[in-house]
Amino acid sequence: MISYQAVVRNSNNNLVTNQNIGMQISILQGSMTGLAVYIETQTPTSNANGMVSIEIGSGNVVAGSFSGIDWANGPYYIKTEMDPNGGTVYSISGTSQLLSVPYALYAKSAGSVSGGGGGHYVGELFGGGVVFWVSPDGMNGLIASLSDLDGGSGVDWSANTSGSVHTARNMSNGSTNTAAIVANNSTPGYAA
Repeated sequence: MISYQAVVRNSNNNLVTNQNIGMQISILQGSMTGLAVYIETQTPTSNANGMVSIEIGSGNVVAGSFSGIDWANGPYYIKTEMDPNGGTVYSISGTSQLLSVPYALYAKSAGSVSGGGGGHYVGELFGGGVVFWVSPDGMNGLIASLSDLDGGSGVDWSANTSGSVHTARNMSNGSTNTAAIVANNSTPGYAA
């Protein structure tokens, strides 16, 4: 599911507060006017600030299947249509490209890399983080940390034990570690 929030205004540009809002949400493939691969409706209630909050993928399905969207086959766009009177006469609409959130859904469902002897795969808990990219041979990749830096206690940015990857103590360690990871990309048994 994708969290979505919007502030609703009527044709006079006044906030629509504490009122049911009719919404139709479409996921379009390819372009802003592309094929609708998923359509749902919802009727959330706006708050005192005119804001509605919904979870796309949990509404009344009109067409398609949210779990059946092939996020690797994008780009995808979200089209929202609203009726400030709570019905289905959608007088407010907008379309924008989805840039990252659904691709995290794709990464979550990605399988292991084939053909390599390393056996690392996207989504694997490894080296203090989650693997989010793996080289074709499965031996090297990139890891996202599970936690932020904690005041200099030394969260490692890699499982590389060659000593060339520095413990992250400040923002400048990022470029140093990237260079070290690239230079040591043949270290067997490590994702980065």
